[in-house]
Amino acid sequence: MEFLQLQNTIAPFGIESSGGIKYLKVLLKMDDTNHQFVKDRLEYFEQLEAKKLGNFPIISNIRKLKDNNDLLRIKIKTFKNKTFTKINYDKNCLKEDYLKTLDELTLDAKIHTKISIGKGYTFQVDGETKSGLNIQLEEVTIL
Repeated sequence: MEFLQLQNTIAPFGIESSGGIKYLKVLLKMDDTNHQFVKDRLEYFEQLEAKKLGNFPIISNIRKLKDNNDLLRIKIKTFKNKTFTKINYDKNCLKEDYLKTLDELTLDAKIHTKISIGKGYTFQVDGETKSGLNIQLEEVTIL
C-alpha cells in the first residue's frame, strides 16, 4: 500500500454519499506541483492495476473540471456510520475551526490530505466489465 500527501487543497463540494459510501472531493490545481505529482501517480497506479486485472476500461477517481483543474474523489472509511479518518489541526488553525466530525468540514477550508492507494477492482456497468482503483482517506489536516 502506498500513501500520498496532497498539500494545500480545498473540498469545494464537500462530502458526498453515493451508494452507501461517503466520498470527499478535493481540488487538484494544475499549477501546483504537488497536485500534479499526486494526479500523475494516481493515473500511473490506475493503469498498472488495470493491466493486472485484464485491461478493462478504467473508471477514474479524477474528473476534469471546466477551469482545467481536476477533482479527486476519495473514499472515506466508515464502519457502522462512524468515520475512521484522523483529523489534525495546524498550529495556526483557529479554535473555532475545530471539527467534531469530518462532516462539519466547510467547503472553503484549506486542508492537507493523506490518502492510501489500495488494490484495483473490477465491476459491471450495463453488462460491461470496468476497473477502478481503491483510494481511501487516511488523514486530514485543517490549516
